[in-house]
Amino acid sequence: RYFYKSLEIILTFWIVTLLAITTQPWLDYWVKSTINNKQDPSLRGVAGDEAISGQIAATAPGGLAATNGTFHLKTAKLDINAPIVEGIEKEDLKKGIGHHPDSVWPNVKGNVVLAGHNFDLDAENPYGKVFISLRLVEIGDEVTIDYQGKTYYYQVFKKETVKPDDTSLFGQTDDWLLTFYTCDPPYTDWKRLVLQGKLIKIE
Repeated sequence: RYFYKSLEIILTFWIVTLLAITTQPWLDYWVKSTINNKQDPSLRGVAGDEAISGQIAATAPGGLAATNGTFHLKTAKLDINAPIVEGIEKEDLKKGIGHHPDSVWPNVKGNVVLAGHNFDLDAENPYGKVFISLRLVEIGDEVTIDYQGKTYYYQVFKKETVKPDDTSLFGQTDDWLLTFYTCDPPYTDWKRLVLQGKLIKIE
C-alpha cells in the first residue's frame, strides 16, 4: 500500500511538471496580447509628475527602449539581483528576468511588466529559479531597477495570487508602476503570484 501511495505522488508531480512546461508558452502569449490590447499609445512618453519627469532624460522611439536594465530586490529574507532582458520566451528567460516587449521601460510613464521563473527543469538555466522566493516579498519592500544610467526605486504596494488567465494587472496605466510576477506555488503552474510597486524616486 505504501508503494502505491508513493507511486501516486511521483506520478502526480510529473504530471504537474509536464503541464507547467506545456502551458507556459500559452500564458506568455496571453499576457503579451492583453498588454498590447490594453495599452494606450497616448501614455507613451507622457511627461507625468513634474518631480519625476524632470529627472527623465529621453525615451526611445515609440516609448520603448532597446537596452537592458538590472533588477534588485534585497530584504532580510531574500536577495534577487538579475539582469533584465527583452522578451519572455524560453531562450530569453535563460538570460535573466524577462521584460514584456509590449510594456514600457522605467523611463516612460506606464506599467513596466516583468516575468521570471520560479522553477525551470533546465539545469543549465542560471535564472531558472530567479523568482522562487517571491512569496517572501512584503508590502512596503523596495525594488530598484538600474536603467540607462539611472536607478528607479519602487515600493511594493500590492501582492496578489491570481488565476493563470487573469491579466488585469498587466495592462498599461496613467501612473509609474512596476509589475513583476511568477508561477505559484513554487514548482507548479497552477496560479500566478503578481506584485506591483509604485515609483517613489529616481537617482
